[in-house]
Amino acid sequence: MSNKELLKKEVVAKGTPVGDRTIRFIISDETVDRVGDVIMADGWDFTDYAKNAVFLGFHDYSSFPLGVGKAWGIDSPKKQAWLDVYFPTIEEMSTNPEMAAEAAKNVDFTYNAYKIGLLNAVSVGFTPTEYTKMENPDQPEWMWGNKFIKQSLLEVSAVPVPCNPNALAAARTAKAFDPKFLDLLEARKMLNTEKGVLPYKKYPLADEGTSWDAGQVVKDSSTDDLKKICAWVDSDAEDVKTSYKLPHHLTADDGYKTVWRGVSAAMAALLGARGGAAIPEADREGVYNHLAKHYKEFDKDVPEFKKYEEVELKAIFPEFFGVPKAGARLSQASKDSLAAIHKSLTDVHKSMSDVMDSLKDFMAGGDTEVTDEDENIDKKDLAKLTISQVAELLR
Repeated sequence: MSNKELLKKEVVAKGTPVGDRTIRFIISDETVDRVGDVIMADGWDFTDYAKNAVFLGFHDYSSFPLGVGKAWGIDSPKKQAWLDVYFPTIEEMSTNPEMAAEAAKNVDFTYNAYKIGLLNAVSVGFTPTEYTKMENPDQPEWMWGNKFIKQSLLEVSAVPVPCNPNALAAARTAKAFDPKFLDLLEARKMLNTEKGVLPYKKYPLADEGTSWDAGQVVKDSSTDDLKKICAWVDSDAEDVKTSYKLPHHLTADDGYKTVWRGVSAAMAALLGARGGAAIPEADREGVYNHLAKHYKEFDKDVPEFKKYEEVELKAIFPEFFGVPKAGARLSQASKDSLAAIHKSLTDVHKSMSDVMDSLKDFMAGGDTEVTDEDENIDKKDLAKLTISQVAELLR
């Protein structure tokens, strides 16, 4: 991990109103999150955030902000970092409120979604400046989480699903919500812009040479099974099998064993092989982290998370493209089979040579009278004789 790497961590905390259209969010606490990391509250540096204190939607840096940060700080006794976000009104953002822009409506929508609890999570985008691994003797080293000691806040975003289970907006307003501001069906549609990276779970490993048929596994599995077998699902259609992508485990009947060839094929597709996997760009790193953990289980080197040219992918994933791996080692059983075939071919060649020598002697002399036609048969002609012709000559 680079100290300049942009990281994102979500937290769930019920938002506390602290003024007109202003909600206080707990943006971080010292709870260990779902990937095993923890962020120390006293380590937050707000210098960079203060230069552009915006509240975004789903870490989308190309879209219009949804709110503005008005105040922030650290509550050391509670080991929390907090942020007060102001959500402007449609009237403030519009010269003509009757014809308000969609951006203004989205700001109002977001405020009301937090107010009624439809949204409860926020996510911080930050760069770590000091961190260490949290050693755990009960786990392999690759599963150890990071302890972020010092970090620079860059932005805060609204998200539907948190990584830290304790970062909910702080308390809701007691004021009744006016339904005219929100259509719940539209809210569901808007909030599902982030799809579903399915969580990693350790299952027994299949033998490394186990064959892999992704289509058959999907066919033989229910959608509930596919939540364990695949790495990603379109959360808008979890009851449809085609919504599940990148399978790499066997079926429930086989104990959901992890198959190396399935893991490798899924990683190849994720990194762009044969057109790549059709999943949102924002979900790719989460899927990569899921598959990388399986790589570690098989003691394999994890390919770097980046864009590759097709020729590079063929070198990294030869099996996926049907290219024999250079220097591949044969099993002893395969070697024994090839040796038997070689011996059989050698015996056949020797037998044919004996036959040719006998025919040559036969044609050169012996008890049978040689005709002019026989004398015209040379060695090349003999080599062309069929088995039935040889038999005829030997009669």
